[in-house]
Amino acid sequence: MLSEKKKALRKELKARLLRLKEDYLQEADTAIREKLWRLREYREARSIYCYCSVGREVDTRPILSRALEDGKTVALPVIEDGRMRPRRLGPEGLLVPGFYGIPTPPETEPWIEEEEIDLILVPGLAYDEAGYRLGYGGGYYDRLLSTAPGLAVGLCREAMILREIPRESHDMAVEVLITEQTAAYLR
Repeated sequence: MLSEKKKALRKELKARLLRLKEDYLQEADTAIREKLWRLREYREARSIYCYCSVGREVDTRPILSRALEDGKTVALPVIEDGRMRPRRLGPEGLLVPGFYGIPTPPETEPWIEEEEIDLILVPGLAYDEAGYRLGYGGGYYDRLLSTAPGLAVGLCREAMILREIPRESHDMAVEVLITEQTAAYLR
């Protein structure tokens, strides 16, 4: 069954991620951010939907800070009723623990409509060369990407790129994939 295959691959990739050296992670993340900031779509975006990294995900905290400094509206995902909703990050960048302990803006910040978002930064445990991702199994980003009109940009280190990831009919690919080596337009 495909879901079991993905579950086994997820376990293998989590182990691979843990073996990556800290200096590689930091260097790769810096290069990924630089490539993002050079994208025309980033520069022109009025609003960005970005996750707040946890664990060994590509570090997005500098992206959040820079986007606020650049005067962009920044939204982060909040899980509500089984789906992700974008909540605005206030100008001071205050975050509180949310679902699964993932940092989110406090409840006092307003929701943002998906239609208002120009750029969506998508995490992934791994990506394949076609822009399909292996996440953590909740399907939240697939549901978001199936309806949100913003440009979907995946952030991933080269060490976590696979030739192909098993995919199901509901899996959604990103349009741009950024690694420390390249920013590739896939669609």
